[in-house]
Amino acid sequence: QTSAIEYHSLQNDPLASACPSPNPPTLRNENHIRKIVQALLDAEEMPHLMAATDLLHLRFVSSDGKAYNVYLQEVSEWSQGRSEPDTLYARMGGFCYKVDKDAMFDALDEAGCPDVIFQA
Repeated sequence: QTSAIEYHSLQNDPLASACPSPNPPTLRNENHIRKIVQALLDAEEMPHLMAATDLLHLRFVSSDGKAYNVYLQEVSEWSQGRSEPDTLYARMGGFCYKVDKDAMFDALDEAGCPDVIFQA
């Protein structure tokens, strides 16, 4: 059971590695958490990792205190031929999932995600 989702900065540099922020904004609203989790549950597992650029690092914190990292990613330029443009992926450990971008971004936007991707 996810009790919180932390938003971790990518330091506004798309080439920077996603590293945990010291005091990240944290989402605790159950309805918003449920929508974000549902977008991930509906995702399609990919047969391999994609060459992609990290957009946002989400850390899911369970009620027992364990943390699970999810990196939302967009496809890198050179692999565009192997993937549809404007596709969103979620990397979790050694697994990659194709996520409904609109559903995920709507859920994050409704939840008040402070990331720069929603400040356009």
